[in-house]
Amino acid sequence: ALTAGIPLCWNNEEGTTTTAAQRWNYFATGYTGACLRFNSFVNYNGNTNMLKTPVLDITALATPRVTFMYKNPTGGDFSVFVSTDGGETYTTALATGLTGVTNWTPMSIALEELDATDSVVIVFQGTSNYGNGDAYIYLDNVVVEETPACLAPTNLSLDTVTTTYFQVSWTDNNEETPASWTVAYSIDGGETFIEITGIDHDSAVVCNFDAPLGDINVMAKVKANCNVDAESAWSDEINFVTPPTCPA
Repeated sequence: ALTAGIPLCWNNEEGTTTTAAQRWNYFATGYTGACLRFNSFVNYNGNTNMLKTPVLDITALATPRVTFMYKNPTGGDFSVFVSTDGGETYTTALATGLTGVTNWTPMSIALEELDATDSVVIVFQGTSNYGNGDAYIYLDNVVVEETPACLAPTNLSLDTVTTTYFQVSWTDNNEETPASWTVAYSIDGGETFIEITGIDHDSAVVCNFDAPLGDINVMAKVKANCNVDAESAWSDEINFVTPPTCPA
């Protein structure tokens, strides 16, 4: 686990940000464990810093992608570039203008159009706006991998909760609508999950408890069932507490 600095073989030396502590660097509270953070709070307006991955050989991947979690509440511009010459040049933008994002947000970007795929470097660029408040850019869980045949839902959120049911919604990320979805929930801290299968709604579902519950911690997650042979990974979990009494 990361405990200081940046991951081994990554690089944060490039850019106009001269103070080491203001570059992409270790921050203890990430999406899962520690993360990397670019300081835009006391960094002069327009200063940049590039966080570069090690050189990656993705020739064995048929449909590669890069995924990561990020948030950028009030910081400067956050952009992502790709290099195919080991990080020497990077003019191809994968994503730009990732600003004004208060909550941790998943990003998935296809890489299958790249040339020279044995010398790939992903470049995360932070640009300072000398902001105030939570003026930082946060990055976590960077993964380069084969694109799954069935993509997991994202943005799982709680719409309604009472002592007898809850309603959740999510974003599907597949080109074709999955055959169904499965929602699972737990009322014992994740020791066991109850699955509700065959959901044919593409955005929301109501899950009924066996009996009224009050002040119970509930965990919920969802996955897509694209076809008989392909189902997605589970989404990130959400946690909430049922109210002690039913609404009027």
